[in-house]
Amino acid sequence: MRWLTDGEKPATRALWQEMFWEDSPSFVDYYYREKAPEADISAEEAAEEVVSMIQWNPYPLWVRGQRWDSRYLVGVATRPAYRHRGLMARQLQEGMAHWRRQRMPFVWLMPADPAIYRPFGFRYVYRKWAGRLPEGVGAAVPGADGGSREEAAPDAREALAVRPLQPEEDAWAAAFCMGELSRRFRVFPERNRDYLARLRREVASEGGGLAVLEQERTPVGVMAFWPEEEGLEVRELILAESFLPDGQRLGLPETPAFCRRRQAVQAAVRGYLARQYPESGASCPAAVVNTGWLGEARPAIMARIVHLEAFLEAIRSRENRSLVLQVRDPLLPENSGSFRWYLSPQGSRLEAAPGAVPELSLGVEELTEWLLGSGARAGYEAVQTLGGGFFAEIV
Repeated sequence: MRWLTDGEKPATRALWQEMFWEDSPSFVDYYYREKAPEADISAEEAAEEVVSMIQWNPYPLWVRGQRWDSRYLVGVATRPAYRHRGLMARQLQEGMAHWRRQRMPFVWLMPADPAIYRPFGFRYVYRKWAGRLPEGVGAAVPGADGGSREEAAPDAREALAVRPLQPEEDAWAAAFCMGELSRRFRVFPERNRDYLARLRREVASEGGGLAVLEQERTPVGVMAFWPEEEGLEVRELILAESFLPDGQRLGLPETPAFCRRRQAVQAAVRGYLARQYPESGASCPAAVVNTGWLGEARPAIMARIVHLEAFLEAIRSRENRSLVLQVRDPLLPENSGSFRWYLSPQGSRLEAAPGAVPELSLGVEELTEWLLGSGARAGYEAVQTLGGGFFAEIV
C-alpha cells in the first residue's frame, strides 16, 4: 500500500467508474474535480495500475462545541481479479494506524455491506431518518387508539413558501444549519459557506439544487435535493426546531399542531419539486432525509475509534468518578491495555494502569458502539456519550 500524490490521484478514476458504474458521468466529473484532489487516497497497484483503493475524505466535525478532524471513507474498491488477497484489509489497517499517529479520534463510512467492516472494528453509530412525501394532503397518521386518522391540513398561518437558495445566501444558511444541528446533536459534520457551495455543485451534477423554506418571509428550513433512479430525494432537510421539533426521533406525541406543520412542510416541498420537475415531481416517489420529524430510522453510518485517548476527551459524566478500563484493539495495539479512566462533567482522561484489575473490559468495537452510537450500558447511566449524531453525507 502507498499514498498517492496529487498528480497520481486521477489514475483512480478508471477503477471508480468500473466499480461504481451506477454513478453518472456528470457526478464522477464533479467528484474528481471537487473531492478527489483533497482526499488522501491509499492504493494497491499491479502492472502499474491501481487495482484497489480507499479514498479518505477530510470532514471537519463539531463535537460538543469543539472542531475535530476526521476522515470519511468512500470509493472503497478492489478490482474483482485482485480480491481475497488482503489488499483492502492492509489499506484499512495501515490507514487507521496513519490517522492514529495524527491523533484523529475516529473515522467513519457508509457501508455497502456492513459485514465487510465489522472485522475491522467498525460498528453502526448513526441511523438515518427518512420518509416519503405523500402525493397530496390528508396523509393518514397513527391515531391515539392505534388506528389511523387523517392528518389535518395546514391553515393559512402555517403555509410555507419554498424558493431557490442563492449563492450569496450561503453564509447565513450555513449559520442556520449549524445553529439547528448544534442544538439537537452532539456530533455532526461542519456546515459552512464552502460546504453549502460544494453541496450545491454536487447535487447540480445530477440536476438538483438547494432551496430555503420560509414562513411569512422568515426562513424555517434549508434543503438539498436531486433526482434518483427511483424518484426524487431531498438529500437533507433541516428545519427550525421552533417550527417543527424532531417528533419521530424524540418520541413526542403527534399533536394536531405538529401534524399540521409537518403537513405544511410536505405540501410545500412537494409543490416545489413539482415545479422543478414538471413531468414527474408531483407524483413520483420522493424521499426526505431529515433530523427525525418524518419517517423511520435505519442504520446508515459505521465508525471506528482510532485514537482512544483523543476520543475519550469528549466523554463526560454527570458526576465525578473513576474506573479501571481495559480495552482490546488487535489492529491498533497502541489502544490496547488497562487504564484508569477519570470522568467528570467537563470531560475525561486516561492514565495507564498496567496490572490493575479491570472494572470494565471492552473491545474497541464495543466501545465505539457504546460511546458514539445510541447504545446504553447498565451501571454506567451517568456517562454522557456522544450518541445521537447526524451524518447525511454521501461522498
